[in-house]
Amino acid sequence: MENIITDNQPLQESGNDQISLGDDIMKVFDTPEVEEVNDNSINSEPDVEIDDRFKDLEPSEAKYRTIQSKYDKLYNQYQNMVKESEENTVYLQVLNDLMEDDLVFEAFVRERKPELIKETNVTELIQKKLREEFGDVKYTRAEADENPGGRAWLYFKRLDELYSELKGNHPKISRLKEAIEYKRQLKEKESKQRAAELQTEMDKIKKELKWDDNKIVNFTKWINSVKPIELAKIYNFAIRSQKVPSIANANVGNTVTQSLRSKFLQGL
Repeated sequence: MENIITDNQPLQESGNDQISLGDDIMKVFDTPEVEEVNDNSINSEPDVEIDDRFKDLEPSEAKYRTIQSKYDKLYNQYQNMVKESEENTVYLQVLNDLMEDDLVFEAFVRERKPELIKETNVTELIQKKLREEFGDVKYTRAEADENPGGRAWLYFKRLDELYSELKGNHPKISRLKEAIEYKRQLKEKESKQRAAELQTEMDKIKKELKWDDNKIVNFTKWINSVKPIELAKIYNFAIRSQKVPSIANANVGNTVTQSLRSKFLQGL
């Protein structure tokens, strides 16, 4: 007689493992009951503590006016913080200039404690440096004119350079504000000079390689995005292809070319 497996009878498998086939087996397919959430706060208006100034108004209007008042206060605080942050940025830049720029620092000291500044005797400094480089010998302008490039000529050439370094390029400024403005104008002048040099290089590229403006723009974007490792790979390829001279064969004149290229890349 065949064995009939009923719902209340366990199914025997190998070993001692058993799978129960009771009435509860179908419960795994039932949709789990979700506990009903009775929270009226989801759709309810936020709990707002009415400002005393608006408590006599209609409730909705009072809440709106209260929230608007808080928003206005926070917005004003935010605006003040932005303004303070901008002012702090200026102060930090001034502090940075004081720490790193001698001209700005000296102007600050002259304005606050002028007695601490020891006046520099430019004549003595120039004579001292000339003695260190040329000895105690004295030359005349006539000797320099008779032999351009000679010792006397170099002496007066160096004299002009020293005067420019110690006097001409470093004006005496006694107020911090003037020093900062002077440095700003100097940076602006240098920036314009770099831009002019860059434009000259771009014009040279367009002329020699017959590039149009669109190609110049794409080249500029590429220069700004290219990584040093990629430049190194291009250089390696050029070396293997014998398209550029090796460093070992480079002469002193290449230093100028490299310097111009550096300025060009920095300008980009």
